[in-house]
Amino acid sequence: MPKKIRKLDTAVDLKAIRAKLMLSQSEFAQRYAFPIRTLQDWELGRSQPPIQVRAYLTVIERESAAVDRALGGAPELGKRSLVGRARYNIAIRA
Repeated sequence: MPKKIRKLDTAVDLKAIRAKLMLSQSEFAQRYAFPIRTLQDWELGRSQPPIQVRAYLTVIERESAAVDRALGGAPELGKRSLVGRARYNIAIRA
């Protein structure tokens, strides 16, 4: 029997996720490879992250240590963001 797929909540409280992880906007952006301006837009409600990014943020919230391990030293990824302003695709690095 296939597993039941859980529907993601329509909104993600990015500010609460950052607070839980005790990270500033710039630290969060650098660690998880988001453009800082995009984070600010999401937190201010100017835009909402697309479903793929909400899934990524949910994983960050629940399993941040696993995400850090998977990214292999996420802080070094800061200059090459995985999420761009024009395209919100999650990249998988080889």
